[in-house]
Amino acid sequence: MKKVSTMQVYKINGGRPVKGEITCYGAKNFVTKAMVAACLAESASVLENVPPISEIEITLGLLHSVGVKTRWDREAKTLEIDPTPMRTHKVTTPDSRSNRIPILMLPVLLHRFGKAEIPRLDGCDIGKRAVDFHESAVEAFGGEIEVDREHLGAKIRKQLKGTHFKLPYPSVGATETCLFLSVLARGTTVIANAAVEPEIMALITMLRGMGAVIFVSPGREIRVEGVTKLRGTRMHCLG
Repeated sequence: MKKVSTMQVYKINGGRPVKGEITCYGAKNFVTKAMVAACLAESASVLENVPPISEIEITLGLLHSVGVKTRWDREAKTLEIDPTPMRTHKVTTPDSRSNRIPILMLPVLLHRFGKAEIPRLDGCDIGKRAVDFHESAVEAFGGEIEVDREHLGAKIRKQLKGTHFKLPYPSVGATETCLFLSVLARGTTVIANAAVEPEIMALITMLRGMGAVIFVSPGREIRVEGVTKLRGTRMHCLG
């Protein structure tokens, strides 16, 4: 029997100069996380170079569900985010399962309300879940995790406390969760084996602009000195 290959092959005939112009918008993997980071502040932030994509719409719906006010100027490519009207610890938007951003709202809501509730992002009770590192991080900072079939919840008794947390591998999402937990936690936090991708470095730049005290060392180690409050900032989103 003849083996049939399912691999697609693209044949490119070169020799023709390529020229033109494109618009380099901000990267989705940074902009959506920056939108959440802005909610840690006590005043409004402005993001520049925001792309007109569905992930932004979904994340806006998530922020609106907890009371955050936004103003998106598509022509100017700017997005203003005002977290001061935030009114609830529950993420209820129907689209919240459409991306992984809701898990990053846990630190934001814990800092604001002392409790948080988001829809579960996984559909299986068997085996290792993709959010386990996030849950472990919340617990390491002094939070308590509550899980049922539909929701993932967390609560704290007082204030989150800084800790030494080593990631099993350099997960971008879990590193972001640790950053969001640590910037307003009491004391010093060390995130070991952290992700250091460009979007993480850009997120650290933004958090520093909001008043966070963050140091990055060789060997994938990030140290954070917790502060009592963060202010809004203006951030140009990397492309």
